[in-house]
Amino acid sequence: MEEALFSFFKTQGPWALLFVTLLLWELKQNKERERALVEVIDKLSDEIVRELTVIKERLGFHKWEE
Repeated sequence: MEEALFSFFKTQGPWALLFVTLLLWELKQNKERERALVEVIDKLSDEIVRELTVIKERLGFHKWEE
């Protein structure tokens, strides 16, 4: 797909080729950034659940849930 875009925009001039190159690079960067962000969110969510469980146990909430 990328090669087809490059070959098409080569005929449109250097600015079009530069635009497509930067666009594809930006899309790749956004994909990597979003993957890293999802990993951080998952990690923090797990930590919050663990800490909330510890707090509930220390306060004795597990007795009232039964």
